[in-house]
Amino acid sequence: MESRDVAGAAGPKRHRAEERAQAVKEFRLSGRSVASYAESIGISEWTLRRWVTEVNGLERPRPQARLVPVRMKMAEVEGERIEVVLAEGTILRVPVKIGADKLGALVTALRRGC
Repeated sequence: MESRDVAGAAGPKRHRAEERAQAVKEFRLSGRSVASYAESIGISEWTLRRWVTEVNGLERPRPQARLVPVRMKMAEVEGERIEVVLAEGTILRVPVKIGADKLGALVTALRRGC
């Protein structure tokens, strides 16, 4: 990609997705720093960083969150434990203070079959 002036009378130049992807490809092959390569093609370092992030997102699809139905039943908490019933019938009785991240890890481990 050749060096060019991106600021014009109407403001900064807009770059098409193909141009951004090509610039990222050439940047990766150049072996140069982000700042050095960005300067050489007339854009800011942060613009090039954004393009790299954008292209990475296009190359690697992000995993879709898998939502599952949840049925909540209000009940008194006995012994500071809650009961979680998974769709396949597995029942978990866990401390109230377990936290969503630990509960999620536990459910994942059970589904994989530790």
